[in-house]
Amino acid sequence: MKRLALFAATLALVLSPLGARAQFIPLTGSSIQDVSGNPLQSGTICFTPVNNNGSPIGFRAGGGGQVPSFQKCVAVTNGAFTTNITDTANTYPANVCLYTSVNVPAASSPTGAAASYVISSCLQPSETITASNSFWCSATTGCNLDNYEPQYAPGVVATAPNITSITATTLGSGAPATAVLGGSYPNYTITLGIPQGIQGGPGTAGAQGPPVTFRGTYSSATAYNYGDAVAYTVGSSTAEYVSLVPGTGTNTNNAPPSSPSQWGVAATAMHIRA
Repeated sequence: MKRLALFAATLALVLSPLGARAQFIPLTGSSIQDVSGNPLQSGTICFTPVNNNGSPIGFRAGGGGQVPSFQKCVAVTNGAFTTNITDTANTYPANVCLYTSVNVPAASSPTGAAASYVISSCLQPSETITASNSFWCSATTGCNLDNYEPQYAPGVVATAPNITSITATTLGSGAPATAVLGGSYPNYTITLGIPQGIQGGPGTAGAQGPPVTFRGTYSSATAYNYGDAVAYTVGSSTAEYVSLVPGTGTNTNNAPPSSPSQWGVAATAMHIRA
């Protein structure tokens, strides 16, 4: 009888760590750092049990015992921490989420003020290995937060905005320019108001033209001089042209309407007289 009691006591002593391991497992990290790779010199990492909506909850630990909904925090020094944490595969309700954040004191904060930063809204460390935790947890040595990969739901793909029309109106001189965005997502309109420019000054006077001598109705047989003017009628419209070819008798058989290099338009429906 004594031997049986001794065997039972020995068996209980051997199995007790296994029972503890079913409730709590090692969780470590050595590289809590900022985006530039600078380790957190000092601070705390905190775990709060929450439901799927992010509300704190209590739960029953694996093997029995109640875990209240309060937050557990452990020290982080030079980016590293170590603790024992609930094996979330053995909780009731099953797979409790641990809202995980890092609290940074003012002395270690990049902003110079104490702040809290989220690592995961649903951390689930466990020695029960699945496809979702196999990269950061082990069946025998707990979990390493350095290898944890946060999972986020895919975002909604937004429709690209579209400009359906752009219109412009002229504003009074000196008025400020305007730009008005109208419509609604994803279709927009743009209305621009552009002020009229101020009146410019007088331009530079042009070069003196040649003296004009009216030679009557154009004739293809006549050799015209520089500055000669002729009348040329097409249908009911009469225009007058001035010879642009330098020299005397140098402009011959060049019909004015089709010879802009030889003739320049002087006037319409009027006659030039010397």
